[in-house]
Amino acid sequence: PPRVSPPHKRYKVMGRHKFVRLRNGKIDLGRLDEGMTGGKEAGPVRLQKGNPRFGELHIEIGHGEEIRSARASDGEHYSDAAEFVADIAANFDSVYETYDERLVLVKRNGDNKVIFVELKPSSTGKYWNVISSGLRNDTWLKKRSKIWPRTEPNK
Repeated sequence: PPRVSPPHKRYKVMGRHKFVRLRNGKIDLGRLDEGMTGGKEAGPVRLQKGNPRFGELHIEIGHGEEIRSARASDGEHYSDAAEFVADIAANFDSVYETYDERLVLVKRNGDNKVIFVELKPSSTGKYWNVISSGLRNDTWLKKRSKIWPRTEPNK
């Protein structure tokens, strides 16, 4: 999976927001291109530090144990929520719509690893903000509308 910056360099502050940074310094963990969004705007996928209701803190509080028990493609366990989200954002293979205008990016690799994103405005253009993340079973996915299948890994 993509590597996230160490804790002392983890965040990039932009305005009122703290975004998780990859080790290469970038805050764009992945991208939703046109054709993947069901008619919504394309844009980068970003993870904010957030709070107990969304972002990295929400995911750690509500899903951290579950995430650390999951395995990445290389067979290793994820170290934290940010690493889990970065892997899905860079390597998702399908996109689903939810009832509330959010999208769900899915990486199938044994389990269905998912991130929930919503489009947000910023001074540098719109981006897809990660709200939550975790594991979902096939039954849960079948209740959602698939809007974009992939046949190749997202690079």
